[in-house]
Amino acid sequence: MIIINKLEMFFFSYQPIDCGDKYIKLLRRVEALDMQCKKVNGLYRILIKVLRFYYSRVLYKFGALYNLDIGLHSCNDGLKIWHIAGGIVINKNARVGKNLSLHGCNCIGNDGIHTNQAPIIGDNVHLGFGSSVIGNVTLADDIWVAAGAVVISSFDEPGIVIGGIPAKKLK
Repeated sequence: MIIINKLEMFFFSYQPIDCGDKYIKLLRRVEALDMQCKKVNGLYRILIKVLRFYYSRVLYKFGALYNLDIGLHSCNDGLKIWHIAGGIVINKNARVGKNLSLHGCNCIGNDGIHTNQAPIIGDNVHLGFGSSVIGNVTLADDIWVAAGAVVISSFDEPGIVIGGIPAKKLK
């Protein structure tokens, strides 16, 4: 009986791919309710605010459980989280294009000095495991960031591979 309960706990708590998709669905639901709340008035607005508050709490608790923190309205469609190991942080001021792929332990945020300035990332960008994009930088479309890279300067050439600390063009 005890062995079965431990196995059940393992299978229910370890869901690395599913939880990324669930988090993104919750994030999109809160974003949709946030946009809808700005468009309506009256009693319907109160209902939308209550739903938004509820789903925001669920999103926060789910994110805290799996170390996921993605700012509302920071990412466009096509966000894909492949692995959540180590957590993922995307600043609320960052602007991310379509089809961003995150491979775990990623950070897209400000440099700590200029708190309102965050990265601007183009479409179809892939961030390898452990890579970070920090500060007021711009990444063009179709860029691959290698695992463990730290990007602190802008790259305007599309379709390149960057890596290293600090990141430089590899290919």
